Amino acid sequence: YEISRRGGRRLKTPIVCLIIAAAALSGLPPLSGFFSKEVILASLAGLSNPLWLAAGLLGVFLTAYYAFRLVFIILFPRQEVPEEPGHHGAGALYWAMGLPLVTLSGVTLVLGFLEPPLREFLSPGTTAHSNGHLAWLLYLSVGLAALGVGMAWFEFGRRAAAQIGFVERILPLRDLFAQRWYLDHLYRRLVDIVIDGIFSRGCAKNEDKVINEGIDGFSRFTLESGRLFSLLQSGRLRY
Repeated sequence: YEISRRGGRRLKTPIVCLIIAAAALSGLPPLSGFFSKEVILASLAGLSNPLWLAAGLLGVFLTAYYAFRLVFIILFPRQEVPEEPGHHGAGALYWAMGLPLVTLSGVTLVLGFLEPPLREFLSPGTTAHSNGHLAWLLYLSVGLAALGVGMAWFEFGRRAAAQIGFVERILPLRDLFAQRWYLDHLYRRLVDIVIDGIFSRGCAKNEDKVINEGIDGFSRFTLESGRLFSLLQSGRLRY
């Protein structure tokens, strides 16, 4: 939100590269992410357990949603700070960061079409397996990605959007993510029960019962044996 308020959309080159990256991450054609996503989904579809494919398709939707959520927040700020004079971002430092982005974006645009020669170069003699019988999967995955983009625009991009995600509207889910999936609570219980309750108390008991009492017992043995042996002498040298 701060990038949006500070006029991040005025940085044309990074914004264009961000959109390309979000589209590739979402698996939209014809970007490289589309080709890699379809290979992964086809592999999941070949598994006996359909839950893996369902999880992959859910990931397609969620990835497109959260990737373009960022894009729409930056492109459509709710309250933009006026641009300060002299800060146009067109100098050498701007392009020092911009040129790598443009290069990577260009690779993203063409890499998917180079899949056959790359496969032949990396693994000579191998052939791609045809997935024509999974054409429905291609349309389904692209449709879910488009649905994720559309939902992100509806919640964050349109003029009347409140820029509040659907997760925040569902109280249990909002609490789940706000509490970081309750992992901090789990770690706290783990420390209290396992570290403090078992190891720390065990070490404390070992120190009290074994080390301290062992040293005290050895000290008492030394004193008592000294008293015992003191009775064996009379003070006469000849004895």
